[in-house]
Amino acid sequence: MLKSSVFSPENGGSELFMEYFLETLFASLKTKRNFELIHFYLALFLQIHYETVAKSEKLVGIVQEIKWDRSWDSLREKINYCLCLVNYTRSAVI
Repeated sequence: MLKSSVFSPENGGSELFMEYFLETLFASLKTKRNFELIHFYLALFLQIHYETVAKSEKLVGIVQEIKWDRSWDSLREKINYCLCLVNYTRSAVI
C-alpha cells in the first residue's frame, strides 16, 4: 500500500521523491488508463503536501504539466460520441 505522507521532507522523505511520484502519475496519465485512480492519488498527494509543493518551482511545474495534459480529452470525446449514438437510437425507436 502506498503511503504518500512519507514523501515530504518533514516526514523523512525528500522533494526528489515527491518529484518522482508526480512524474510517475503524469506518465500513468499518458497511458490513458485508470484515470480515476490517478486523479485520486494526485488529489490525495496535493491535499497532504500542498504547502511543500507550493514552495518548490520544480513541483509546481510538474503539477502544471499534469493540469494541461490532454489525455482526458480523448476519453471525453469517446463518451460524447457514445451519448450521441444512444440519444439518436432512443429518438429513432420512439
